[in-house]
Amino acid sequence: MQNMENKIKEGMGSAKEALGGLFGNERMKSEGAADKAAAQTQATKDQAQNNAQDLKQQAGDKAETWKNNAQETAENVKTKAYDSVPGGNR
Repeated sequence: MQNMENKIKEGMGSAKEALGGLFGNERMKSEGAADKAAAQTQATKDQAQNNAQDLKQQAGDKAETWKNNAQETAENVKTKAYDSVPGGNR
């Protein structure tokens, strides 16, 4: 949704900039360029936030996998240690 809003604002800024150039209105042209730049900046910020959320999720998933692997390895070591002792009790 934010991406669509940014695209619309960017397009409106481009149109305003073009109209300002067409009519020789430097103020309108400058405002259009500023609006377009603001929309592009917001889009970049939104993408960075989305990327950060994705990385956070991936890191959490990886940490959970490592935790599970460590627990499984510990259980395997424990089992092998008990099995290696004659008459070992669990």
